[in-house]
Amino acid sequence: MTQDDYLPARMLNEFTYCPRLFYYEHVERIFVHNKETVEGAIGHKRVDGQQEGLPDPEELVDSGDGGRFC
Repeated sequence: MTQDDYLPARMLNEFTYCPRLFYYEHVERIFVHNKETVEGAIGHKRVDGQQEGLPDPEELVDSGDGGRFC
């Protein structure tokens, strides 16, 4: 068996949550965005567009922000 023969764990979780929704999204390729997915896409676009590298772990501990990047 190759790696392509396995389903990602996320897909199994989605099937367990709602088989009907799983079918629409992964078989029919129908995905309807909602408020949360749109906000998440905007947030990721902003964060992914940043050019600076990640701070050192010691800097996060010293700053007290708990490692929040978003």
